[in-house]
Amino acid sequence: MLFGRSSMLTSLVLVVALTATAKAQDLFPDKLESQYSTGWTVTYSDSFKVIEGPAIGKIVAYQSGTPPPTIEGATTVVQIPLATVTLLSTSYIPFFEILGRRSSIIGIANTEAVSSACLQAAITAGTCGNIGSENWAPSITDINTVGADATFSGTYNMAGLGPIDGVAIPMAEEAEMSGIASAEWLEYAPLPSPPAQLSVHFLRGCCGPQVRGALFQ
Repeated sequence: MLFGRSSMLTSLVLVVALTATAKAQDLFPDKLESQYSTGWTVTYSDSFKVIEGPAIGKIVAYQSGTPPPTIEGATTVVQIPLATVTLLSTSYIPFFEILGRRSSIIGIANTEAVSSACLQAAITAGTCGNIGSENWAPSITDINTVGADATFSGTYNMAGLGPIDGVAIPMAEEAEMSGIASAEWLEYAPLPSPPAQLSVHFLRGCCGPQVRGALFQ
């Protein structure tokens, strides 16, 4: 009888230890930091990231399968990784194309202005929808019809978005004071899965340590 209780106690201790280990697992072994951008910074916990900036607010991105954390002052809470996105500016397209995630784009504002041949093909095929305008603002109807996990928007459009399906992710790369700082928003871009190793060093043709971007992977 004593042996049985001892075995049960040992099993219970083992289960508790394994649970604690799983909870403490670092789900973001490849970490980023902004070297040039003044528009965003990121801090990591085991299962979520907090991305902050003067124009983007405080974004909490938590890993799928883990509980959403409660973070004081959070302006956006989003579950990652994202599978699909809508872009409200064609200037965001290269961020996804460079990292090989063009297929995650399923909505784009003003498809007639798209210069990417491959994305034009997706538009023609009907796998990437057009986001029109309503009263000089992005069409909420079109955004919800496309139904992406997240909508990428300049901060100048955020107030006019109103309630949408999915999450609105603010962008402010145009406020940077240098090209290399704007290019570092490549690492900020929300992606559906980890891209190939790449860093801002690649963009300026320099050798240096590489990181696995991006913040919303």
